[in-house]
Order: sequence, then C-alpha cells, then structure tokens
Amino acid sequence: MSRASLPTRRSALRLLLGGGAATVTGCMGGSFLGYTTEPNYNPEIRTVYVPVFKTRTLETTPYRGMDFTLTRAVIDAIESKTPMKVVSDPVGADTELQGTIVNIGKQLLNRTPFNEAREIQLALTVEVVWFDLRPGQEGRVLTNARRRE
Repeated sequence: MSRASLPTRRSALRLLLGGGAATVTGCMGGSFLGYTTEPNYNPEIRTVYVPVFKTRTLETTPYRGMDFTLTRAVIDAIESKTPMKVVSDPVGADTELQGTIVNIGKQLLNRTPFNEAREIQLALTVEVVWFDLRPGQEGRVLTNARRRE
C-alpha cells in the first residue's frame, strides 16, 4: 500500500468523531446533548382554523385594526414555517387557534436632537389558546395554559 493512499491523521479523526456523533444521534431517536431534529409541533395536525383575534384594549386611531393585522401575521407564519394549512371553516379543521389582544403598549426608545422619534418599540400582550378539534379529542387544550392565582 502506498503512502499516498493512507488517510491523514486529521481526516481519520474527523471520520471517527463524525461517525461516532452520527451513531449516537441515531441511537437516541434524533436527540443529542439536548438538541433534536424532530419538529416542535405535532406532525399529525394538518389543518388549523384561526378566527380573527379578539381585543380587550381601547382601539385608538394608530392601533385600530390591530386584531386583523395580527391574525394575518399569525396565519402567514403558520403557513410559511409549518406544513399545516389554515382553513376558513372550523368543521374541516384538526385544531383551532384562538387569540385575544390584552394590551398594546408603545415606548419611545431614542430621540433625535430635534426631539423626533428615532426608535419606537411596540409591545403586544396576547393570550393564545390552541384547541384540538379531532374526533375523540374535541375541546382538549394543546397549549400550556398558566394558572392565575
């Protein structure tokens, strides 16, 4: 065997460590040192019904229609980041995602020398509840609701 065909120490070490990590990850069901390749949602859920979010805040002029804007943003995020599809009728949906805007707050973070707003932060507080509508699971809450005390 010629010296040119032998692996270098560096490539042999890469092969050993990479193969070991792949073997350990495969044996642990896709989890290694707290990291996983599994999705963070239930793959059995295929469709979601998202009604227009409710609001408990006083809707003044700059925030009027925030419930529609937030609902559209949530629908876009579900369809772009998950394989789930948003449907317009709760009868054909596997789950229902309900939301309520509890608080809208605006804070001025930075001003210009002419006292104009340079940086503003808008904070929304939203309560979200995700219900299961599948047969045999009707009404089961999929989100972890916090208890109020």
